[in-house]
Amino acid sequence: MEGCVDEWVDVERLGRAKRWWLEGYLRFRKGIPSHDTLGHVFARLDAQEFSRCIHNWAMNFRTPLKGHGLAIDGKTLRGSYHQAAEPSPLHRVRARACDLRVSLGAVAVDKKSHEITAVPKRRELLELTGAVVTRDALHGQRETAGAILKRAAD
Repeated sequence: MEGCVDEWVDVERLGRAKRWWLEGYLRFRKGIPSHDTLGHVFARLDAQEFSRCIHNWAMNFRTPLKGHGLAIDGKTLRGSYHQAAEPSPLHRVRARACDLRVSLGAVAVDKKSHEITAVPKRRELLELTGAVVTRDALHGQRETAGAILKRAAD
């Protein structure tokens, strides 16, 4: 399955396609959870804590980024909220090593903030030496560019 997985329907479809692989880690006696179940479960998680856990897990797979392209971008996750539990969707800033085709994690954007304040948090969690960092026009501030250069990246 190629491309991005942006919705819970896509996650369910991916789970069905890769069930043989997933069963190496978990038993699915009642099958792959439905997209509704996935949405309900993830909507109730503490986004900051979940992000921290995923980051800590991903750090086990650290790859030097020297010579690789790194895209930093903000995304709002569709279906990431449940009106009764949380009235606003999860917005996060993620880092992706494009040519390696791997996401290097994401940080949630504070509810009363915007992604410009979250980019430094995401950037500080990465070893940028020798990487080529791209970001959209929203992050074209001199301060952001200076911080990337100070980390020995372009």
